[in-house]
Amino acid sequence: MITTVACPHCKADILIPAKAHQSDLLCQGCNARFRATSAVLRAATVRLQEARSNLESSYYIYDLRIAVQGSIQPLEVKWPAGKKPLSFMQDDELLLLHTVKGRRLALIENLTCGWKAPFVDSPFGHAATLALMVVLTMALGYSIGELALQKFLSEKYASFAGMGLAAPVAAFMIKKRRRPYFIETDEREIERLARAQSLLLEQRKTQEKLEIFQEQKRHNSGLLERFTQLQEQVVRLNLGDQRLEILARGKALVQEQEVILQKLISGYEQNQIRAEIETSASQLTEALPEGQIFDNMAELERLERKHGEIAAQIDAVAV
Repeated sequence: MITTVACPHCKADILIPAKAHQSDLLCQGCNARFRATSAVLRAATVRLQEARSNLESSYYIYDLRIAVQGSIQPLEVKWPAGKKPLSFMQDDELLLLHTVKGRRLALIENLTCGWKAPFVDSPFGHAATLALMVVLTMALGYSIGELALQKFLSEKYASFAGMGLAAPVAAFMIKKRRRPYFIETDEREIERLARAQSLLLEQRKTQEKLEIFQEQKRHNSGLLERFTQLQEQVVRLNLGDQRLEILARGKALVQEQEVILQKLISGYEQNQIRAEIETSASQLTEALPEGQIFDNMAELERLERKHGEIAAQIDAVAV
């Protein structure tokens, strides 16, 4: 099954391919790029790192041993002591998101226990941090102006001159931190990864339809059995040919629908296989030619309409 994770930066949904131990992902909400890794926890220890001054914070440090495709790897996780501690147990299934640039941990989701811990700023937090840095830079420039420039300028203008000198520094900081470093800017990569997300979305829609049609097929099996039992009762009780005709018509409609359902299931299963192949291939090569998984969509949509029409007729007979 395709899984979904909330982007740790903007909270938009990101789709992750099924059975993928490691894959590159793009959030289509903010263009943040991550690498997802599936792992199993083998061991965990935790210690508290106390703050050494008022300018620092205390942290829990988790030393984890995780299994990725059978290989045991170490992972150190720092978590603010002021927040609720993270909970780890042996054999927990973990989903890890790292930034592709810098390989910084961006998110841990414990699939077994159902909690997640983000390690990157939200857009609001990023903007607030940037604003604070600019304000502190300008305030520092103001103070330097008052302390150092009064020898050369009047007291009235010294502080403002200091702020003027600090302005280019603030502008440089804004330019450098305008976008977080893990936001993808390469248009070619954005297009490739966005297409992979589109393929995953198509897979999920296909899987949902398959589940609906398979459930309908199971329901029809019971319905056919019910029509057969009613036919036998009508014959045994000699309730008339009219009722037999109604039941025969209902049974024929269900059988006709069974043929359409089987075609729909086969068609969507083929589309699902094609989408899985394209998704895997797109991670290794350039995107395959457009439209491969959509070649038979028109025929499947026609069958779905026919399926709906017959379902309405079956409901009328059943009533």
